[in-house]
Amino acid sequence: MVLSDGHDYGSTATPAKIASDAGIAHARLFTVGLRSSLFDPKSLESIANVGSGEYLGAASPKALAAIYRSLGDQLANAYTIRYLSSAPAGAGVKV
Repeated sequence: MVLSDGHDYGSTATPAKIASDAGIAHARLFTVGLRSSLFDPKSLESIANVGSGEYLGAASPKALAAIYRSLGDQLANAYTIRYLSSAPAGAGVKV
């Protein structure tokens, strides 16, 4: 999760590199934009898009609580289950 005003102060990471790293880590990227005098959501939106996540904007610091609560609810209810069976392909298995 990234919290920023979106203004780039000289980073060297590109959205493609960020997406690649997130993919390797099997991670989704969520970004939160906090309005400031230099507010620019484009980079945050791009990071969220390439990272299969979501961009959310906050007009003020007070709005962050609701945003983090919403993200917390999403993440608490997201999971992946993987199961590798030792049974032969096509065999009936009771789980």
